[in-house]
Amino acid sequence: MLQAFPAEYAPVILKHFDISENRLVQAAILFGYADVEHPANSLRTPRPFVEDDVMFLSIIIT
Repeated sequence: MLQAFPAEYAPVILKHFDISENRLVQAAILFGYADVEHPANSLRTPRPFVEDDVMFLSIIIT
């Protein structure tokens, strides 16, 4: 699913988990079985390489 998908359900999520309405649901993990026949599940979005968006740092403490 697209990352924006949980935004549609923000009111339900806030109510279910008793989260104050002045809080923001930043991300959610969705579990379930895909309906492979549904047109929405054929959507594919381009994905950048991890290295284009993430900086890996290594700290060595001696």
